[in-house]
Amino acid sequence: MREKAKAGRWLAPWLLAFGGPAFAADTSVYSIVDPTPDAALRSFSPDRPLNSLSPFTLDPGRIQVESDLANVLQSRDHGATTTTWQAADPEIRVGLTPSFEFDLFTAGVMADRTVADGTGHVQERDVGTGAVTLQGRYNLFGNDGGRAAFALAPFVALPSGDPHFGNQRVIGGVVAPFSLKLPNDFTLELQSQVQAMRAGTGPAFASVTNIVNLSHPVPGVDGLTASLEVTSVVNGDRKTPDTATIETAIAYLVTPDTQIDLGGFVGLNRAAPDLQVAAGVAHRF
Repeated sequence: MREKAKAGRWLAPWLLAFGGPAFAADTSVYSIVDPTPDAALRSFSPDRPLNSLSPFTLDPGRIQVESDLANVLQSRDHGATTTTWQAADPEIRVGLTPSFEFDLFTAGVMADRTVADGTGHVQERDVGTGAVTLQGRYNLFGNDGGRAAFALAPFVALPSGDPHFGNQRVIGGVVAPFSLKLPNDFTLELQSQVQAMRAGTGPAFASVTNIVNLSHPVPGVDGLTASLEVTSVVNGDRKTPDTATIETAIAYLVTPDTQIDLGGFVGLNRAAPDLQVAAGVAHRF
């Protein structure tokens, strides 16, 4: 109890600075075995449609499924164009406590085809499944009010899936998503991610991803939100190039528990993929 009190005193000035309560009352008595009723649910906050995670965790005892309906990526390199299709790749989120959830990411079914630009000759074709990632997400503040929210999400990607698409070694890292409500209904999301990577059979190296996301409701259309996001990836391996992309998306809240979306990105440097377009759905049970 003493350590908890010390932590509360340390966090209080920061929570007040962001417009949140210094000490939020414990209004949740729910758990994985005693699910949160509809009347007590927080606002629906999917990770989709872009790259940034939500810092808000799922209510205890609730399950949320988010998936691409269709995802097409195209990249041109060394005189050839590779097109990759992905579908049936659900992210499954399970609320365990008022501040903690467990996430399961699957890369689903994947297929790609590489075609020579000059001749149209198919150089390579693959079909398989991608890797599986396990993640925990803990909200440090902002779950139940205030202008800001912050979470930490450590994850591990398992050696799973087809050798062409999946990981062959265990890799892991941590994601730190932050959300801030701005004036005039804008929302700013900042995210940093650090993870261990491997290029083939080479040694492990650090990869750092930073994301800036700005979103706003579309005037005149209830439930419709537009987002703009910039993502940069810096790799600590000279043979693995850094990438930068700019993404945009719209998301429509069909019901308080269901969202559909459409989005995509373009590469900002030569090493990044050229173009990606995806449509998906998220639903809370």
